[in-house]
Amino acid sequence: MKKIPRGRAKSPEVVQPKGSVDENSLKTHLSKTRKKIKELEYLSNDKYFEHPFFGKIKMRQTINFLETHTKHHLEIFEDNTK
Repeated sequence: MKKIPRGRAKSPEVVQPKGSVDENSLKTHLSKTRKKIKELEYLSNDKYFEHPFFGKIKMRQTINFLETHTKHHLEIFEDNTK
């Protein structure tokens, strides 16, 4: 799946921000995320990610999902800033 339909699912509580979100917290979160993405290079292919809707997805599928999911949110952001 290379596209995520909008409005079909609600974000699980575990991934929803706690408290207010400001520019500084976003920068901190982005920095941590970039470090974690680099760590993926060193994990073996038999590792998996536990997704709240899709269950266990393997490393390559996880990377593909992260790319698709990021594009999805960027599209939403762009639409909301027009």
